[in-house]
Amino acid sequence: MDANTSIYLAIGTLILGWFLAIIGNVINEKLKRKSTKSDIIIGINSELSELQIHLTAVCLTSASLIGQFTKEFFLWVKPYFIKFFESAEFIIPKEIRDKIPNVTEINDDVMFELINATFAKKSPAKPTSFTYQNVTTPYIDFKMSDVSLLNPQIQKSLFTLKRDINFLNSDVNQIWFYHSKTFDNPTQGNLELINANLDNLYARIYRRSKIMIENIEGVLKELK
Repeated sequence: MDANTSIYLAIGTLILGWFLAIIGNVINEKLKRKSTKSDIIIGINSELSELQIHLTAVCLTSASLIGQFTKEFFLWVKPYFIKFFESAEFIIPKEIRDKIPNVTEINDDVMFELINATFAKKSPAKPTSFTYQNVTTPYIDFKMSDVSLLNPQIQKSLFTLKRDINFLNSDVNQIWFYHSKTFDNPTQGNLELINANLDNLYARIYRRSKIMIENIEGVLKELK
């Protein structure tokens, strides 16, 4: 083997090694991104599923408080209520749960009465600490820099959801503000004004949570 051939062979080996290293890095990066994307999808799916269940309780309570628990609303909320009923958030004594049929086997009329009784209208001056609390999405917040791995429509939906969460939390904070005012022994006129403000907030939260539940359902389908 002459000197020129040896030089060419050495150069070719260096180039091949350099090329394979680049290809290897590209492949590794793609595999890493694919793995990260898969983990993100699982994490977001879990967090949004839990959020949707919570928002269902918010929406049901608000609908009851403002007198919007109608048959039409029931038919809309039914599939989400089933998720809520089967979750750990729907607290029902075991001895009672064991005596009732599977929720999917309950006919609409019975289920309507069940939900109506569970979320029976209460005084708007007495919000429940379980239902009306600030909403957070810690996993999505932590992984926000990796959301770019998802398709643009999902990214847009998540950013919209974060905006709506901020609005919802603002309304929740106002509810507790007005609720605290009921302990200040307000005059009858002021009490009526406080309750009117609370009614407006419940109505707004009812509309907002309904939209958010539907939007989350869309994202969950996109993530599949």
